[in-house]
Amino acid sequence: MTYSIEGKKVSLSNGNVASFAYEVADALDFPDAQIVAVRLKIPTKAEFNENVFGLDYNGVIRWKIPETRHVYADSPYVGMRRSGSRLEADNWDGLVLTLDPKTGTILDQTYQK
Repeated sequence: MTYSIEGKKVSLSNGNVASFAYEVADALDFPDAQIVAVRLKIPTKAEFNENVFGLDYNGVIRWKIPETRHVYADSPYVGMRRSGSRLEADNWDGLVLTLDPKTGTILDQTYQK
């Protein structure tokens, strides 16, 4: 699925649009899961750590990254990438979660710095 990012919105090529509370930082399409993973850019003064979402091709948010313990109270996810058919997301603390893009389920959890 092709998509475009405009501020707080993700527009899918089929005409569906999803809106978020914060600006969209980036997105990744997972065609086999029919999900677009979306990461929000959280402003410095805001505290919102669960800032990665799974958006289905109908523009419906199907999952939000699970809440985990963080070293710092303010530890949003600052990057995400594809690892085979899985999604990896890393936060400010150095936590790296490997997720099933279809369900948002955590498959693995490691730390790196």
